[in-house]
Amino acid sequence: MIGANKKKKVSEFATPYTVGNALTKGGATVKLSALVMGLANMAHKQIIKGLIFLAIEIAYIAYMVSAGAYYISMLPSLGWRKQEEVFNEQKQIYEYVAGDQSVLLLLYGVITIAITVLFIYMWCENLKSGYKAECLSKAGKEINSFGKDVKDLFDKNLHKTLMFLPLMGIFIFTVLPLLFMIPMAFTNYSVKGDHLVLFDWTGFASFGQVLGLGGKLGKIFWRVLGWTICWAVFATFLCNFLGLLLNILQKEGRQKFMADKMFENNQVSIIGEIVSDFQFSHEVYGEGFYMMEVSVRRLSDCMDYIPVMVSERLINVEGDYIGKSVYIGGQFRSFNRHEEKKNRLVLSVFARELEVLDSDYDEDAANQIFLDGYICKEAIYRKTPLGREIADLLVAVNRSYGKSDYIPCICWGRNARFASTFEVGTHVQIWGRIQSRDYVKKLSETQVEQRTAYEVSVSKIEA
Repeated sequence: MIGANKKKKVSEFATPYTVGNALTKGGATVKLSALVMGLANMAHKQIIKGLIFLAIEIAYIAYMVSAGAYYISMLPSLGWRKQEEVFNEQKQIYEYVAGDQSVLLLLYGVITIAITVLFIYMWCENLKSGYKAECLSKAGKEINSFGKDVKDLFDKNLHKTLMFLPLMGIFIFTVLPLLFMIPMAFTNYSVKGDHLVLFDWTGFASFGQVLGLGGKLGKIFWRVLGWTICWAVFATFLCNFLGLLLNILQKEGRQKFMADKMFENNQVSIIGEIVSDFQFSHEVYGEGFYMMEVSVRRLSDCMDYIPVMVSERLINVEGDYIGKSVYIGGQFRSFNRHEEKKNRLVLSVFARELEVLDSDYDEDAANQIFLDGYICKEAIYRKTPLGREIADLLVAVNRSYGKSDYIPCICWGRNARFASTFEVGTHVQIWGRIQSRDYVKKLSETQVEQRTAYEVSVSKIEA
């Protein structure tokens, strides 16, 4: 559709609140947060969140000074002081003096490394959180309080709350033991009886003994491994996992078919220029959605100004894109806005794809829409003062999760006469373009308001 035009790919998960942007584009408080965690949050009235970040930093430094640094330093040697017998002159007996315990040194060293990794993650979150608070403050937007963040953990971010304890359990009881046992395999632990307390790194020497075909241990290992693989493949995999895999593939196939079907019944593609800044609309599960306006030229050289809702993951909403050419693919959606005891139908293009174009585009394919839905209101057929035939339709297009979009459509000429015969519930397929139209709304006997309506201009219709 776009031809040979060069397009700039935009990551679906892109966000302006990154560590790199915080260190390069952030203010003084954000950059100082790299040294004093939580400083940027506290500077933008997120006192409790800032104090939590600061407490984490203080606790980590205290741990490293008191014990963590020692355990890290002992990892290369795993200790060297052996348990000894020392003669007590007063008691006239030999007493045991405790030495280093390699098992504990290895365990605490691994735990210290894990704690350090978690601290680095919190350090990054501290920078991103401070930079986000600064950006929202500059834009004049609301900054979440600590109470709002806690409330979100039991509302739109409930999935994070529910997953915290299971993930911690997996980390403590599964991941951490594995991280401990893997380096243990590179030591001479329990090779001899006196190595139970103090042992050394041996690298791959133990693996050579086990995997070597020349030794007795190696021959036993490979024989057992062969029979284990055969049993796993022919008994476990074929009897259990194969059936489970087929069931999953069948289920995913059905879900993909239904998702594709829901997407295929409402397809929009527009190419035009961005003519407005990004305006915040709402947030879902921590993902912000913004409104912008795209101008699309008609064949008559008139311009349609189409509202587009776009996720912050598709484009940098803090950037200046006014005048940039973009391709947008998605769906034409609607929702009812309650205004003065009445519901007003609000329409916009929901962007599922967004590409910034580096060159000119083909205006002949700049505005296309396909709808597959049902007539939900009796058609209104009329003639203009100039004798042109028009039919107004309201088409319901099904969406996922039991929702529907209600799209106004306008037919002309023969299509209008054909559409005037439709009954409510008629299944129709519509091809056309999205167009904007200004009109005057009479609010009272003395007040009027200039408004813009959005509708689908039908070029082809089938029932």
